Amino acid sequence: MRCKDFEKKVLDFIDDKTNILEKEKIEQHIEECEKCRNLYMDFIFILNMSKKIELPKLSEDYWKSSIKSIFEEKNSIKFLKVAYVAVSFFILFSITLFLMKSNIYFSKENVLINKLDLLNHELPFSEEEIIDNVDYMKEEEIENVLELVFESF
Repeated sequence: MRCKDFEKKVLDFIDDKTNILEKEKIEQHIEECEKCRNLYMDFIFILNMSKKIELPKLSEDYWKSSIKSIFEEKNSIKFLKVAYVAVSFFILFSITLFLMKSNIYFSKENVLINKLDLLNHELPFSEEEIIDNVDYMKEEEIENVLELVFESF
């Protein structure tokens, strides 16, 4: 038996879950291989020591109170999520309402000034390039561009 095979089967051997043939091979390997013998002895030592550990005795109400506190915490987290969403919507609504009342972005004067600013700037393309690309535009897009240009005059 190889050491890797032994390492895979040692816990089954300790728990007596191996068949007779495997058991004999493992016992023979333990006698021949010092490394695996030490591993086996370490496992036996750990198991024996773990059996000596005394488990704390918990009151009958321990699990009931633990479960109750877990559910209370879970419910408070749900409440916080709902509260965060509600506050977020309130802030978004307030900002939108403020902007609409102050007419900063929605006033007709600002829209007209922005359109005129567009017309006063140089075009990013030459007239020839624009004429060449008009052939690839849909008729609706051309109408929208012309409407924007003539609407500002």
